Amino acid sequence: MRLRRPRPARTLGRLALLLALAAPAPALHAQPAGESVTLTLPQVRAAIVAAAARGDRRTVRLLAEGLAGTGKADGQVYYLWAEAEAAAGGHARALEAAKQAYRLAGTDQQRFQAAQVAARAAHDGGQTTTAQLWLRRTYEHAGDARTRDAIARDYRTLRAINPLQFRLSFGISPSSNVNNGSESRLNFIDGVPVVGVLSPEAQALSGIETTADLAVGYRLGAPQPTRQITAVARLFTRQVRLSEEARERAPAAGNGDFAFSLAQAGLRAQFAPAAGRRIGAGLVAGQSWYGGARYYKFGRIEGEWSQTLAPATRLGVAGYAEKRFHDQSALTEEIAQIGLSLGHVLPSGGVLRGRVTAQNDNTTGRSRDNHALSVALDWTPARALGPVSLSFGISASYTDFPGYRVGFIAVPGGRQDRTVAAEVTVDFDRVDYAGFIPTMDIGLRRTRSNVSRFDTEEITLGLGIRSAF
Repeated sequence: MRLRRPRPARTLGRLALLLALAAPAPALHAQPAGESVTLTLPQVRAAIVAAAARGDRRTVRLLAEGLAGTGKADGQVYYLWAEAEAAAGGHARALEAAKQAYRLAGTDQQRFQAAQVAARAAHDGGQTTTAQLWLRRTYEHAGDARTRDAIARDYRTLRAINPLQFRLSFGISPSSNVNNGSESRLNFIDGVPVVGVLSPEAQALSGIETTADLAVGYRLGAPQPTRQITAVARLFTRQVRLSEEARERAPAAGNGDFAFSLAQAGLRAQFAPAAGRRIGAGLVAGQSWYGGARYYKFGRIEGEWSQTLAPATRLGVAGYAEKRFHDQSALTEEIAQIGLSLGHVLPSGGVLRGRVTAQNDNTTGRSRDNHALSVALDWTPARALGPVSLSFGISASYTDFPGYRVGFIAVPGGRQDRTVAAEVTVDFDRVDYAGFIPTMDIGLRRTRSNVSRFDTEEITLGLGIRSAF
């Protein structure tokens, strides 16, 4: 970045800096018309420190810029320059100087101070997202828990102010069943005296799942206490790497055969018409891919309502209606879902959440129509267990396919799937970087069906990263 030369400081009269080094003893020259003053580099640094101590910002800016032009400015000079520029309203120059101070800092305290100036300069200059990034760096170098808590509060305040919102999550998970395959190579149908044989690709294959999920939102208009309209977008991908055992078992299967990606965009609105009450609505459309090919495009209408019933209890209702158009066939789906949730803060400080969800899926071709009901319960204890925080979840679901067929065989009474799942999430709160902490999910999922092709079991161990605030 080329820095323009400021006007001479009044405290130096009409001295003009000559940005040159004298040899053999390095020096910085200052020369008005007809006379010159020669300062060694240590003298210039001392002059900058002295000017900063007496609040002479113009001298600090003049001398620091001159010294920076020689390539001999250290972290302290850049830090004092950044503070002086910030106080004078030169937010862009303050940010650039603070970046150099951070780069040249030798201790965590110096990095913390430089990052603080950078965050403040970015905020005052209207760069809220940049300010959030620098706040995370101050968090990384903060010396105590009280300071980190204060930084986290400032970050949440900036997040509320910033019209741009983003969330990025990443996970990697070894799994015993990356393709949701059957436990057995044989396919039994209750009530039908016929046994089918499943292909290796339809059986459970082990491997590693990698997921990345980026959600972005941009608030439209100025922030309002009772309403907010946001343009939203999301990119999600799930990639699979089969194990050597799975490759040997199903040589015709490739990693890309089980990859799934999703891109969507839309508008969401939130309203707070009364204290403790929230209402939301949304319109979203997108495209998905499976196995490297286009899978289906969709449009969705969303709605939600929640109300505080008591200081520690909140009730919510959320649902959506979605229509899917499959790209590789004339198949269409109409999906409707509604869920009831209840959250309660326990006297111990822990949080208990329960959900009941009903879903109906009408699909072209009667064999895929289905109705589902699920219940879930999550518990997050108030206290950490040593260096980690834990949360627990259990769920159960029942899905009925009343007209299900396997080829030409009509399944008597239709197909019924019963699924139970349990998950433990471990947050490593004391192992963080810039406010991001590693997480681990341990999950077990088992489905039992009257069509044994859908008897599945999956054990996962997921590793990921999330924001602590």
